[in-house]
Amino acid sequence: MKFSIGDSTDKKLVAGLEDEAMKCVSAFAKFERLAAGNANGVVLFQKPSHDAYVNFIQHLYEFHKGCFIRERLDTCWFKRSLSKKPEEVMDDAFSVEAWRLLSGIISSIEKGFSPSLENSISYYEQLLLLVERKNTRSKVGKLIPDFGKALRDVRNHHGGHVTTRRPEISVLEFYRKYHGLICLLNRNVYTWNSSAGNGIGSDFKLSSLV
Repeated sequence: MKFSIGDSTDKKLVAGLEDEAMKCVSAFAKFERLAAGNANGVVLFQKPSHDAYVNFIQHLYEFHKGCFIRERLDTCWFKRSLSKKPEEVMDDAFSVEAWRLLSGIISSIEKGFSPSLENSISYYEQLLLLVERKNTRSKVGKLIPDFGKALRDVRNHHGGHVTTRRPEISVLEFYRKYHGLICLLNRNVYTWNSSAGNGIGSDFKLSSLV
């Protein structure tokens, strides 16, 4: 369904985005607390930190899915492709977003516009290899959709879904390979969250339950 900025559909979507942003920030903060324990060899925190990371990934995924919908003003845009399945279109969207963020940071560093605390350009160039296959004969690279697919796999098969299908990537494998990209996507969440209104949770009134 197509919609316009400011209409009833858009307002509901924005409310959902605000909610997912808050949950994402909270889930990542919890993961960071538990992961610190893992780093110190506290075995007790292994399963909780795994679950906290998966929960974070779920909210990160839903937040960006909502953003993609709002950018296109179409709740079904990913279902309209004649050549790809809806989930494959969404995989591409996540990989493209990671590529877009990386390209912007690399360009900013090259031009001397990046903050002094930014990582070195080589760090981001290495991450770029995860989403773009360079073409030696052309300046235009080819998108690698594996990141988006792996993100969907973690979101679908490690978080709250009982299934007989074996996940193609473990949470630990995903973390080791793609966490740098996840941190970049999480910047979008913090940017949104810091600029969002304070009406989150206004539909949940404890007084009405007494």
